[in-house]
Amino acid sequence: MTDRDAVIAVSGLPKKEYLEKKLTPEIERVMEGRSLYSYSSGEDRIALIDEGMPGFVRVAMPIVSDGDVVGCVCSLSGGDERKENFGEDVETKLIATAAAFLGHQIGD
Repeated sequence: MTDRDAVIAVSGLPKKEYLEKKLTPEIERVMEGRSLYSYSSGEDRIALIDEGMPGFVRVAMPIVSDGDVVGCVCSLSGGDERKENFGEDVETKLIATAAAFLGHQIGD
């Protein structure tokens, strides 16, 4: 999970590697677009941070609260596309639901 500038929460990854790291311009554009991003095989990959970490963003959904984008919920790939099953409906729905829930909680 991110705010507008950096990673603020991490689960399932090495926290020290990601926590409080600046976001890439590509993720900032996803947030500005205010819509769900889902990687499709063959597309250019989007990195979450500019620290040369392996992996890329599979699914990202901006968190919108009171009409303002306040951050983003992302799911990352381990880096090996052959082992990943992209476009999974369940993963996409989980990320979108988490972002909507957080947007409502932050707005209250």
